[in-house]
Amino acid sequence: MTTTTTFPAIRAWGHMIMSHTAYIAGQVQRATDENAPHLAIYRRDNGEWATLDEVTSPTTRDWFKRRHPELAQEAGWANG
Repeated sequence: MTTTTTFPAIRAWGHMIMSHTAYIAGQVQRATDENAPHLAIYRRDNGEWATLDEVTSPTTRDWFKRRHPELAQEAGWANG
């Protein structure tokens, strides 16, 4: 069972890229089923999960710092 606090980075990422709620829910369920990392943001074509701490785009990092500072902190770049 997933909750609104399950995989918060996937949920935030989905909102950032304006995905439909049903798509985000499906990604969260898939991440749950596959035991994805906590900071997963999306599943790559090769089946691996990309994680928030891998993000290098300053624009994306700034978006997370403003809207989800707790996730930016977990990713290790809240102040950088």
